[in-house]
Amino acid sequence: MNLGDLTVGARAQLFVHLPSVLLKAYKDPDHARQFVEEGVVRLGSIRSFRSIEASDRRDPTEGHLQLLVPGDVPQAFMNPTTGEVSGAHTAPGLFQYHGEFGNPVLLFCASSLRVSAHHLIRQYGPNLVLIHDPRAFFAALAESFMHDPPAGRQVTAIDVLRVRYNKGDLGRHPHIKSIRPFVGQKSPRFAQDHEWRVAAILDGPLVAGPEAHFARVKGSQAFCRLAAC
Repeated sequence: MNLGDLTVGARAQLFVHLPSVLLKAYKDPDHARQFVEEGVVRLGSIRSFRSIEASDRRDPTEGHLQLLVPGDVPQAFMNPTTGEVSGAHTAPGLFQYHGEFGNPVLLFCASSLRVSAHHLIRQYGPNLVLIHDPRAFFAALAESFMHDPPAGRQVTAIDVLRVRYNKGDLGRHPHIKSIRPFVGQKSPRFAQDHEWRVAAILDGPLVAGPEAHFARVKGSQAFCRLAAC
């Protein structure tokens, strides 16, 4: 969806299918405070998630689509001597889908209330921000991109989605025209995160794309607050 074609009100309507509450955890209390009091929100490049220092949070396959899709797979026999192909037919099997999105992508990640507080604090930090109006927050974040584009790049599209933990598993044929299979799929080992994320797609090549962007959203205290552990 192109943000430039939408009014502020229309942007807010993009995010109607959201949990009523989301949680964002920080190790540094100043980062949590800046989010709530100043509206400072950090988004990281999807590539940076592949090299996070903490091995239990690092995902080397972040941004890569991997699915096994059942179907009738073409098969044939090739004579190793002559190279002649014969016996062409199809048989039930699995297609292996792999892919990566070609533009720079920035992510903001949070968890639904389905997440265990113990897991969230252990993995991401004890300083919690409760986003009690996710739709208003994401609309304000989208609006901030219009006034302060990341590293001078235009945000060409934005989406908010629930992460699916089916990387490498059986699945349906992916809708390749959508960005969601590329930016919203993770390994089942991360399923305890119960993650939702906003993905901002930038124009231009991956080369020299920003590793992070600090957005400043307006009216942050109207939709989020610090939460007690």
